[in-house]
Amino acid sequence: MTDIRYILSCKKCSLHKTRHNVVLGRGTMPCDILLLGEAPGSSEDLLAQAFIGRAGKLLDELLSESHLDEFRLYFTTTILCHPTDKLGGANRSPVIGEIASCMMNVNKIILAAHPKIIIFVGKIAQTYYHSRYPQAFAIHHPSFLLRSGGKSSPNYIPTLRKLEDIYAIINS
Repeated sequence: MTDIRYILSCKKCSLHKTRHNVVLGRGTMPCDILLLGEAPGSSEDLLAQAFIGRAGKLLDELLSESHLDEFRLYFTTTILCHPTDKLGGANRSPVIGEIASCMMNVNKIILAAHPKIIIFVGKIAQTYYHSRYPQAFAIHHPSFLLRSGGKSSPNYIPTLRKLEDIYAIINS
């Protein structure tokens, strides 16, 4: 397996000045399914694990309901540092320069995880990684679902159905 610990000292963009931790991800390597999201939030930055905040908990529920949690999963993001403008500051979306600076590191994580399936979690991941991983699936980001009603969101059931379709593909 590829050693990716060197990424923990990355200083390719200015986010190294405001992060607590580089967030490589969370889960099992190698994995069956890699979920690629947007960026670490403040909870992820403090604990150095991807998808552990409210959105991560909703994603975990979706994966459980679709039975994809039966597989070895690895969660990571398009950038590995919390995008903010000051230490402990508010979340913001990553900018293109930050995504470009982190892309080689993220691709090394994907290579080390050796997934059979990649799921883009949200538009940022899909926008910037689709050309490299065209066979990947895409779902709504759980933070979008939370902003539009959580489990009551009109997009919750379609997202769950998409994950159930992925489960059926894996089991066919």
